[in-house]
Amino acid sequence: MVQWFHEHFEDPAVRLPYESAEGGYQWIWGGPYSADDEIQSEFSDVASFELMQEAVDEVQSDGLFDWAPVAESQSDDNASFESSAFDLEDFVGTRRDSAAASKGDLDQLKSEMLAQLAELKEQLQLGLHGYGMIGHNRPPGPIEDSPVSAQDATEALNEIAKIEAEAEKPEPAIDTVNESVGFLRRMAGSIAVWLRDRANAQIDAAITLGVGGGVALYAQRLLALLGTATESVWAWLHALPWPF
Repeated sequence: MVQWFHEHFEDPAVRLPYESAEGGYQWIWGGPYSADDEIQSEFSDVASFELMQEAVDEVQSDGLFDWAPVAESQSDDNASFESSAFDLEDFVGTRRDSAAASKGDLDQLKSEMLAQLAELKEQLQLGLHGYGMIGHNRPPGPIEDSPVSAQDATEALNEIAKIEAEAEKPEPAIDTVNESVGFLRRMAGSIAVWLRDRANAQIDAAITLGVGGGVALYAQRLLALLGTATESVWAWLHALPWPF
């Protein structure tokens, strides 16, 4: 059980970005994971509780309690991001059965969504102009080995503009918003793969964390903003009164 755990989980210091301003480790591949939870989930059908606890105690003997998934357990196709934001038929079904949000709650959700989208736009624009990178003192221009192409960044900005336009309509078009969020989530998947590949390359080369300096920090921030922005769009849509 201990061997299995270490084959699937590792110290977050091995690969994860750490940003004090953002609260510590950035769990860009999921987590933090608990040895207790994961071992019980995997072995509860074949091992006693006491034996599993012995394994948990051994895993945690160095005082580490929060774990990250190892590189090999990351999916190459990053399926969690490849789909659209939500299934439309499922969305319609849940909306019919949901209680309507108050106008105050709806206005707050809309305000939070627009604020998240504004942060995301700002980060995308930084990438387009080559600014915002730590140690980047060159004139604006294309970023070498960028996690997002200029074309994709421009398209993402266009998709955000579509969401913002729908937010101002009394009856927003769900399919339009869904397509836009789907594009943003696919972008997030590409960035996650970009970060993972560079982290793996560093491990292979026995290099300490950094993954390309400022460009990687930009990618990490962009990935986090893509996640929070798309979730805020979902929360706003789900709170809209039915029918709309």
